[in-house]
Amino acid sequence: MPNKLPLHHLFIKLRNEGFSLGTEQYLSLIKALHHKKYLLDLGIIRRTCLTLWANSLEEIWIFNRHFDLMVFSEEQVLEEIEQQSQDQNADPQNTPESDKAQESLPSATETPDRDPKSIEEATNDPTGLDKITKEDATSGDHLTSLPGPFQAFQIQDQEGFLLEGTVSPITLRQMQQCWRYLRQWKKEGAQTEIDLQKTFEEVARKGFFTKPIQTAPRVNIVELLLLVDRNGSMLPFHGLLDELILSALNGGRFQKARCLYFHDYPLKYLFAQPQLIEEIELSQLKKDLDRKRTVVMIISDAGAARNTYSEKRVKRTQQLKDFLKENTAHQVWLNPMPAQRWEGCSAEDIATFFPMFEIHKEGLSQAIDVLRGKAI
Repeated sequence: MPNKLPLHHLFIKLRNEGFSLGTEQYLSLIKALHHKKYLLDLGIIRRTCLTLWANSLEEIWIFNRHFDLMVFSEEQVLEEIEQQSQDQNADPQNTPESDKAQESLPSATETPDRDPKSIEEATNDPTGLDKITKEDATSGDHLTSLPGPFQAFQIQDQEGFLLEGTVSPITLRQMQQCWRYLRQWKKEGAQTEIDLQKTFEEVARKGFFTKPIQTAPRVNIVELLLLVDRNGSMLPFHGLLDELILSALNGGRFQKARCLYFHDYPLKYLFAQPQLIEEIELSQLKKDLDRKRTVVMIISDAGAARNTYSEKRVKRTQQLKDFLKENTAHQVWLNPMPAQRWEGCSAEDIATFFPMFEIHKEGLSQAIDVLRGKAI
């Protein structure tokens, strides 16, 4: 029998992932969604959960992975909200967990122990889809074709939920490998390393050794700025993009790495958080940019996901291009939609003044080559 409490099901999954969640956080979500029940859709549910439950970019990525794998309707969520609201009104001490479930769950301040082998598997395959596609979908019965390099699958979990997802066109490991090529080396900072070549030459010249010759360490001076389109038509790609952002910010080893967000196209400001909060004006951002070191990667479908053309969008994006060209070294665009879907959309025009590539291993490699200053 299918589970009729999708939010509680998600709540349990996130607690098992180590989220610091307790009954109070679950009931806060129920209360927040109850106030929005007449406007409820999956986008509002996702954003509300993220606002209340996710406290870091890594938790956002983990949340999106579980949320995208679950298939449930607004009606199921409304039923759960009404049920839990009625239970709380009847008995404020009542919780959605049974006594047995409550005993088996970790407290909100505990982080459940994880098997080192499972951690390693999660690192190599963060989406968890490799196992599904190899064991459950190799026959092709569960796979459906999608435009471009994506493939979709559907399976049912032990609790009766229908899980669906896509086989990512690029793995986390491939992302990390690509970022390693975005380098601009320069010796900079305090002289803390020994220059062996000059030390040997000094010994050969004098005939005896006095002291080593020191030099500044070689550092990667690239400053990466990611500008990511969020929500709307980009919702299906949140999981993939969160992986890409995490791989850049945590594994790119840049002198500076920063991610800002916008919706459809930037106006006079960007956002510091993926929930599109904490506004940052472009005039303020300009102070943090370096004409020789800062490189910019924009990630957006540019209207291709919904097959739309907007002259205003193209014009605003051209203004952004002019701003970035004046204040940064190189700029490039990644589009989660395949190139054949750009025709007739805003993406087709934007690609004439922004080098634009698909999000897969070859596309990311080509985009990084542009950021390195290589000709296309």
